[in-house]
Amino acid sequence: MSDLSDSITNKHTVSLKRWRTQSSRVLFEHPRLTVAEDTVELPNGKTTQYIHYPYHGYGGVIVVCRRGNSILVQQEYSYPVDEVLYQFPGGKIEAGEDVCAAAQRELAEESGIAMTGVRACGWLYADNRRTSAKLHVVYGEYAGTNHQHRPDDTEQIISEWLPIATIHRMVATGVITNYAMLAAWALLASTLQQAGDSRADE
Repeated sequence: MSDLSDSITNKHTVSLKRWRTQSSRVLFEHPRLTVAEDTVELPNGKTTQYIHYPYHGYGGVIVVCRRGNSILVQQEYSYPVDEVLYQFPGGKIEAGEDVCAAAQRELAEESGIAMTGVRACGWLYADNRRTSAKLHVVYGEYAGTNHQHRPDDTEQIISEWLPIATIHRMVATGVITNYAMLAAWALLASTLQQAGDSRADE
């Protein structure tokens, strides 16, 4: 983070106070989701109820794999919005697995592809108003095939290599609406620019 962004962050957070949890109860529990309601005390002394999703996993990973001037992009049906959306490959991080290893495993499982020159680009909160889960963005270069391809039953995925210029245009024109892909694209550009990699703007 730059000195400028540090000063901006400190300026706006110094006077902000944390909420205090008074009690918590689980409203719903499922292998994929837990919903809890907390009673919290606000900085002004008032109390309110807050719904959130307690998270006990290890986060998720978004994989940006490059081959020449193209990036591997997927299309997958999303049931909640009832649309086919563009996305980068990715999935959850397993216990004891670092983010780069998770990215390589997920890429192999979803797309049958191996990559090299792997590096972490940063992370974001998946939904900071409801959960503490993090999504890590990892970048790497195409290194051939990896025959671990085994998508889940619910994963109906089409993979394709798209030119970087095409992805820039799709972002600018609103074709890409998946927040995780948009955030990953921004983190990737920042990482490559900081490393002095001119290919970020190709």
